[in-house]
Amino acid sequence: MPAAAIARYRLHETMREYGLMKLREANEEALALKAFIHFYSSMCGAAEAAAESVHIVEWLKRMDGEADNVRAALQHCLNGADHGVGMSMVGSLLWYWTARATSEGTYWLDRFLERRDADPSALARALYARGFMAMTQGDAAAAQPVVDEAEAIARSAGDLPLVARILAVSAGVRVMDGDLGRARSQLRDAKALAGGLDDAGAEAMLALTEGFIALLDTDLETVARVYSEWAPRLRARGDIQTLSYLLSSYGFSLLQGAQADEALPLFVEALGIERRLENRDNLLYLLDGLACQAAMAGRPKRAARLLGAADSLQSETGIRLMRHMEPLLAQARDTISSSLGPATLESETQAGGRMARDDAIAYALEEKKPSRPAGLTTKTSSMPLSKRELEIAELVAQGLSNKQIASRVFLSERTIETHVSNILDKLGVNSRVEISSWVTHELTPN
Repeated sequence: MPAAAIARYRLHETMREYGLMKLREANEEALALKAFIHFYSSMCGAAEAAAESVHIVEWLKRMDGEADNVRAALQHCLNGADHGVGMSMVGSLLWYWTARATSEGTYWLDRFLERRDADPSALARALYARGFMAMTQGDAAAAQPVVDEAEAIARSAGDLPLVARILAVSAGVRVMDGDLGRARSQLRDAKALAGGLDDAGAEAMLALTEGFIALLDTDLETVARVYSEWAPRLRARGDIQTLSYLLSSYGFSLLQGAQADEALPLFVEALGIERRLENRDNLLYLLDGLACQAAMAGRPKRAARLLGAADSLQSETGIRLMRHMEPLLAQARDTISSSLGPATLESETQAGGRMARDDAIAYALEEKKPSRPAGLTTKTSSMPLSKRELEIAELVAQGLSNKQIASRVFLSERTIETHVSNILDKLGVNSRVEISSWVTHELTPN
């Protein structure tokens, strides 16, 4: 069922406490809690299956709405008898953590992995998720030992589909370390294993890894072959998440071959997908890719502004860029530095750095106006806040302090202070009470 079709209700904290008291009086708290954990465990499993299908966007929206309930379920499972259930849940949320909350996902995975007494398959999946997230953050040193442990446990458990995926991630990590020989060896092993599994998702992941290795080796012919083979298959399956990474990889290979015009539509299509998915790692790469493309195409001001937006996102996320970006970015910076005077270069870069994420995406796509966040409108005007600012404004309206908001969204308190200051400026108000009033009176469902 689409997320928009599901009615949702909020329960005031006082009523929540009253309901809990009544459950205890009726001696039904344990039964209700068991049903609660079972429901959200099943939901996380269904959401994991949707990650490689056309339903990913609606499930992302649904999980956005369920985030606090999932957090409550994980907190309950963390130190109790349901630890194994929580381990399975936190591992199955890999795609959600990667897209929406890398810091939070890392936090939960690390907390659950403090114990190793879960079902071996669930433990291997959680380790795999932790290694994958470290890889997307560009942290090869943290990723390699985790994926090595995951592989050993998955092999012992006989979970061959998972072994194939782990080997694909391990090969990617080897590439990050510059060990292309070992990466190719692991990719060959993974392909041999996946050949008899009938696992389309694993095969797609291995194709991405093959393209990634070729990209780092500037083997443009192989990247092109992988793209031509897999793009039609991914479109047919509706796997837009994998397609976005494939488009990005091929786009960068075209930039390596100085084919800026051919790279542009690939980056634009991928960015359109990422606007819906919000995978922050690929958003960063696509902004940088479009900046490099603009520099090659003789548009230095646009390139400088996009680099500023990308630098801002990188500072926010802490993502370390892969090695294939280094020569492209160095070339782009040299080009725009020689084309623009110091004052113009600084002005355009700073302008890009000040853009909210939605505005940066709209600028990168050369839209006249940024798109309004999905599902929300205001009564009097277009949406003035970015999605992150809107999230924080709603938490302000709930009466949370900056410290409480920082804990909820897994950002630093200093970052929350900056967001609140920006919200005050954009809304033209002077206090948190006025932010709360704006949220109450201006936001209405479509």
